[in-house]
Amino acid sequence: MNNIYKISFFILLLSIFSCKKESLIRDDLYAQVVSSLSNYQYVPSNNYDSVLFNMGAYIDSRSYPGLPAIVDKANAEDTYITGKISYDPALFEIFDSIYHTNALPLTDEKLFKVINDGKLLLKQGQTITSDSLKIKLNDFTTFPATNKTYKYLVPIVFSTTSSNIKLKSNIIYYIFSFRIVNNIIISIENTFFDLDDKNLAYNFDFKISTRVSKDIAIELEDLSSKQSIEEYNSKSGGNYIALPKDSYSLKTSVSFPANETNNNIKSVFVINDYSKIDESKSYILPLKIKNLNNSPTYYIRIWRNDIINDNEKINGNPINKKDWSIQVSSEYNQNSLKERAIDNNNTTTWSSKTTPKPHWLILDLGKIHSIKGFEIVPNYTYRTENILEMDIYSSNDNINWTYQGIYIGSLTSSSSSSSSPDFKYFSFRNKVNNRYFKFVINKHTANYTGLNEISAYE
Repeated sequence: MNNIYKISFFILLLSIFSCKKESLIRDDLYAQVVSSLSNYQYVPSNNYDSVLFNMGAYIDSRSYPGLPAIVDKANAEDTYITGKISYDPALFEIFDSIYHTNALPLTDEKLFKVINDGKLLLKQGQTITSDSLKIKLNDFTTFPATNKTYKYLVPIVFSTTSSNIKLKSNIIYYIFSFRIVNNIIISIENTFFDLDDKNLAYNFDFKISTRVSKDIAIELEDLSSKQSIEEYNSKSGGNYIALPKDSYSLKTSVSFPANETNNNIKSVFVINDYSKIDESKSYILPLKIKNLNNSPTYYIRIWRNDIINDNEKINGNPINKKDWSIQVSSEYNQNSLKERAIDNNNTTTWSSKTTPKPHWLILDLGKIHSIKGFEIVPNYTYRTENILEMDIYSSNDNINWTYQGIYIGSLTSSSSSSSSPDFKYFSFRNKVNNRYFKFVINKHTANYTGLNEISAYE
């Protein structure tokens, strides 16, 4: 049994006599409580329920120990005993003066309710009911939306309409605890699917900020309206379009398993009719988590990625950087200047400030080259600034850009160093003939980001 309070009849008696002078409670009520509690070995307690306030969700602990009703002799026929929550402050004072539970007194009559209306069946010939009285949280809407844990002492009073039986214990107690979580965050971690995989069923990686003890229902909302896609294109500079109608299906309700913070949920998004998909187009599926207050919009991008993310060393020749120049979104300080990313020195670093975002850099190769791919030396000055996701664009005028695809990075090996780097590589499916290359860093492991060196191969 979880989180139970053991009872000793003799300790109860001693406690009563020691507290009697200080208490205004009637001696007969004390005696009634002590007599009732002496028939049980514990006071039941739940295992911390959770209220996910910004999801409007109640996650019970699945731990509802309870207590049966006990009568003095076997009953001649089946009958029911009813338990009801008592709001008598005297019952709280008696128990708390003995055990000092630091629990709150019960004043809100809507906060808890007894399960099955508190009806317990006493079968013929038995002295103990076949089931136990249990309670659950009923209405938490009056509580402030703040992260806090509450513990209540809940008195229960048994009664029966039968004149043939006598209850041995007509008062029991329940310790009920719950926590309110108002800042729970659920996110979709993978927002890119490559049409080149010829995969028709795509999994979603979900992440949750707080473990809870029960599965959580996540409701997804498809926002594939013309306006939402135009807004994304305006902000990102992309040229995405909506997926063709009836070409795909989306699970609008998925279940995140209990006690997990990361989970891969299978086949959330499925392309049902690939014949309607044009691999030369870039598609986007805007989604929100419907049952999460203030959920951001997640833009699931679907297209044929022209970036090969196999991290294989590029079979080509490195380009001389003497004519190169570089622009960046920001520089952290004088030791993190942009030129350090192209100075042929793997020990120097370009690092960004925290804002503006997204972080980016633009390389001017001095003239048009036929590029096979790029090599990156990670940031070894600030090792936590790993680049995990980066959009790649190319241009011949630094104005009109062609989207090439997305680079998917990885964490820097802990055994590597600037003198023995964990090189990161990505290549193009087909050589890209351009002078300018723009790298927009959309995902990284810290508020800052950066790298020690970037090189191009032809």
